[in-house]
Amino acid sequence: SSTFPKYDPDAEHNTFARMDFLNNLYNNKGNEVFANKGVGPLTKEDAIAMTDSVHCSFVDDKIAEAGKKERTLLNTTADLSKREFYVNFYVRDVEPVPGTNKMKDMMTKR
Repeated sequence: SSTFPKYDPDAEHNTFARMDFLNNLYNNKGNEVFANKGVGPLTKEDAIAMTDSVHCSFVDDKIAEAGKKERTLLNTTADLSKREFYVNFYVRDVEPVPGTNKMKDMMTKR
């Protein structure tokens, strides 16, 4: 259980909501977003999937507690064992994700 202050679960951009989401995702590595299903360290693809899951890209910014049209503009993932890093940039919104307040976005290829 979280030791974070109480927050509205619909406030998806709230820092504590995002950390709870990432903690739950990491602690349940069998989730479909992971290439490595719970054994060993995260792969580059796992780390990218995790950060992609908390992009700031919402249909209704007010409900999510995000700024008006606020978006994740860049994502950086590093593999320190190989001294490599990967950066991708926001291109545009694509479409709302049905049944959620999330907006699917397009990022540059990694």
